[in-house]
Amino acid sequence: MKIKAVAFDIDGTLYPEYKMFITSSIIALRYPIFINNFRVVRKQIRAYNKVDDFYKLQAVLLAKRMRITVSKAEQLIENVIYSKWPAVFKYIKPYKGVKALLLRLKQMKIKIAVLSDLPVEEKLRYLKLNGIWDCAFSSEETGYLKPHPVPFRELLKKLGTKPNSTLYVGNNYKYDIIGASKLGIKTAHLSHKPHKQSIADFTFKDYKNLENFLLTMIHPS
Repeated sequence: MKIKAVAFDIDGTLYPEYKMFITSSIIALRYPIFINNFRVVRKQIRAYNKVDDFYKLQAVLLAKRMRITVSKAEQLIENVIYSKWPAVFKYIKPYKGVKALLLRLKQMKIKIAVLSDLPVEEKLRYLKLNGIWDCAFSSEETGYLKPHPVPFRELLKKLGTKPNSTLYVGNNYKYDIIGASKLGIKTAHLSHKPHKQSIADFTFKDYKNLENFLLTMIHPS
């Protein structure tokens, strides 16, 4: 079946991840203990099969690790992750060829989407990639993080497409490629070094490679 929709991760997929690390270094240096613990907490949450209240769980786990109140943890997350962090994207540009590919897909009547683990609106605005998507949302909104199947199911629901006619593009093999593949979604892995025994349908180094691959998927012979 030909591809009818293409969805993308953001961080490290639509732009070089190292640029985010460079531009966010001031925040990381100012809140090193918090940032390290927040990363551990997010990894813990990915292993949960059932989450009743994502944001509360996130704060509770962080509070426990940092030995602070849940209220203080909530304040830290809101201030650093959801307020200050997105602002670093004003200094970041997308990979070469990203916007041209997105616009071409739109012209070809292919649906395009964003599914990322953190809020997407401000990032897309700073990257100048806002206002062109058929749907764009964070997995947090579903109460789970990738590679849990719920965010990917919600992606298919929002797009109104079947797994085998949908392609998910990401740079993280475990969260993006394995997560999407478990639902039968086709995958494209952005990587300079193909993963050993990769299950991705395609591995690419730049967006020209991806465009060529997509053309064969959209117009199969």
